[in-house]
Amino acid sequence: MGTMYCSTDNGMSSSSIEQIIRMKKGFAKIVSVDVHSARPWLVDIVFIVQRILNSVNMIVITHFEGSFRLLNYQTEEFVMPDDLTREQKGKTFLTAKFIERKEWIVAGGCDYCIYVFDYNTMKKVHSFEALTEQITSLAIHPTKDYVLASSYDFEIGLWDWENGWESVQSFEDAHSDSVTQVAFDPKDNNAFASVSEDGTTKIWRIDPPSGRWSSSKDLAASIVTCLDYFAHENKQYLITGSDDGTSKIWDVQKTDPVKTLSGHHKNNRVSTVCSHPVLPLLMTGSWDGTVCVWNSNSFRLERTFKFGLGKVHAVGCIKGSTRVVIGHGKGLAIVEVDKDTKFMINNKNVM
Repeated sequence: MGTMYCSTDNGMSSSSIEQIIRMKKGFAKIVSVDVHSARPWLVDIVFIVQRILNSVNMIVITHFEGSFRLLNYQTEEFVMPDDLTREQKGKTFLTAKFIERKEWIVAGGCDYCIYVFDYNTMKKVHSFEALTEQITSLAIHPTKDYVLASSYDFEIGLWDWENGWESVQSFEDAHSDSVTQVAFDPKDNNAFASVSEDGTTKIWRIDPPSGRWSSSKDLAASIVTCLDYFAHENKQYLITGSDDGTSKIWDVQKTDPVKTLSGHHKNNRVSTVCSHPVLPLLMTGSWDGTVCVWNSNSFRLERTFKFGLGKVHAVGCIKGSTRVVIGHGKGLAIVEVDKDTKFMINNKNVM
């Protein structure tokens, strides 16, 4: 097992050793990552390539199935019994989240349904048809018993799991195109944000249900793909990523961006953004295979690094530490992110 240094814009250092977990043949990409705050677990969504030979026309048809997996990132073993694997057979998921106070995993499917699993027994607890198209994103309210979901049908829905998964609010025609991600405001229990392929970013009130503000459509970046909240100068801000390779910083009280971050190759989608919970850092991941690390106070680019694992699709932070998990097309990278250190990775082929 050899040691591999990832490339950075500041050279290389041996100050931090972490691992790369590569994909097995037949796996296409990791599209979603969520990290448990108390256990050494992460749940990810992996797309598996399925090739079927049509015996009549002798054509190989390729499609993808997305399944979630529960990985112990310390032992690098999957916490997945066979019955949970069987439960997912024939289903395709796009997103999954932990609901830690209930000890659940909630997953959004391409069959328009939300599925709930007990992660101790690995049994399905509940499922229901949530929206009228594939579910693109899930968010868990920080204090209330709410799950928020978005979809390709331009709609956003809110459900209360303690009241039998009753529908609390429906934000119909929330956008004029597919809603790509939603996120609750961690400082305001009555607010959440959404981004869309219609090129807008919106902030919403839950009760009464209403739009608080909407950005003007960014014609240069027709698709806004991802978002996250962060604190800056004792105020709440948003970071969003776009198809044009840029990210934007938004004051949640204003409708115009305060800063545009340009660190990725032009027209390579920024597919994921993440605010670090401990360090004053923002991370943006792109289809160009790079992750940019930005200072969340000055918005200066601190460094860019690349792991040679293909397109970046997801970033998740390991709570209570300075480590992050990065999901790529060809595997996972787990690295220590410190604003004063560079990176070294232990290369492991175990996935």
